[in-house]
Amino acid sequence: MLASALAAIAMKPATMLSQSRAVNIQNIIPSEFGTWRELPGQSVIEISPEAQAGLDRIYNQLVSRTYVNAQGQRVMLSVAYGEDQRDGMGMHRPEACYPAQGFTISSRKEGVLAIGPKNIRVTRLVAQINERIEPVTYWTLLGEKNTLGGRDSKYEQIKYGLRGIIPDGLIFRVSTIGNESNAEYDIQAQFVEQLFDYIGPKSTSLLAGGV
Repeated sequence: MLASALAAIAMKPATMLSQSRAVNIQNIIPSEFGTWRELPGQSVIEISPEAQAGLDRIYNQLVSRTYVNAQGQRVMLSVAYGEDQRDGMGMHRPEACYPAQGFTISSRKEGVLAIGPKNIRVTRLVAQINERIEPVTYWTLLGEKNTLGGRDSKYEQIKYGLRGIIPDGLIFRVSTIGNESNAEYDIQAQFVEQLFDYIGPKSTSLLAGGV
C-alpha cells in the first residue's frame, strides 16, 4: 500500500503549500507580549557549525530568543520553519540537537498542551549538561497538521502528496532551566498561552495548527 501511495504521489504535479500561506515567523512573534520581553543577545543554545549547516538546509526561517518576565523567570524560544518538508527533508528534533551539543536526555514523554481551544500534541524532554538541567517542550507541524513524527508525519506526507501538495513544516520549542520539571513545564505553558493571546487566532493557527 505504501509503495502504491508513493507511486501515485510521484505522478502528481507538485504545488508548494507555502505559496498559499504567508508564514513569516519574525513578524508573527513579537519581542514583547503579556508579561514577557525579549532579552537581546542571549543565546538559546550553542550550535556547532556542522549542525548549523544542517539546519540551513532544512529551514528557511528561524527565530531564536530568550524572554524574561517581571518575576525574573526566563524562557528560551526557538521556532524554525521550512518551506519544503518532502521525505528526506526531515525536521531537526531536540532529541538529536541537544545530544549533538553535549547534553544527555534523561526523560522523554509525549503529552497534550491545552491552550484555550487548542490541544497541541507535544513532546517533553529533560536535557542536562553538567549542572544545567533544561526541561523542554516542543511540537511540530507538517503543513497545517500537528504531528508527533515517525509514522504520524509519514501519513500526513502521503495525504498531502496524493493531493499534489508539497507541505511546509515548523518546529516550536520552549525551554527553561530548573530542577523541578513540572514547575518548569507550567512556566512554559503560561508563556505559550500569553503569546497566543497576544498574536490572535490566525497567527496561532500558523504556529500550532488546527484545534
